Amino acid sequence: MAWLVHRADPRAGALRGGQPGGHAAAVTAEDVVHIGTAGGARLMGLQGVGTLEVGMAADLAVYDLDQPRHFGLHDPAVGPVVGGGRPTLKLLLVQGRTVVENDAIPGLDMAALRAEAATFVRTML
Repeated sequence: MAWLVHRADPRAGALRGGQPGGHAAAVTAEDVVHIGTAGGARLMGLQGVGTLEVGMAADLAVYDLDQPRHFGLHDPAVGPVVGGGRPTLKLLLVQGRTVVENDAIPGLDMAALRAEAATFVRTML
């Protein structure tokens, strides 16, 4: 969404030194990946995060891009940005610990959580 919204911004062309008016090159998919990683960390003043380097925090998301909307991409790294929809999250590591695997939180009983939420809503009503 960040990619599409910035491409439609009528000021976007002028921001890059060109003519005013939204256009495809206003913000690239690579720009959005940077904003969500190193750029976002720098903006928030966070040290030790935002890039994959020795000594940095080991948070990593691995997406399944084996769906038709991701076929033929010039760079698979931008797939979650340009592919549309929500890609399947194969693995999410936070500080080296697996917190999501195959689009599910290991050990979380979704049926029990759904029942608990329904009970809570009935109680509130």
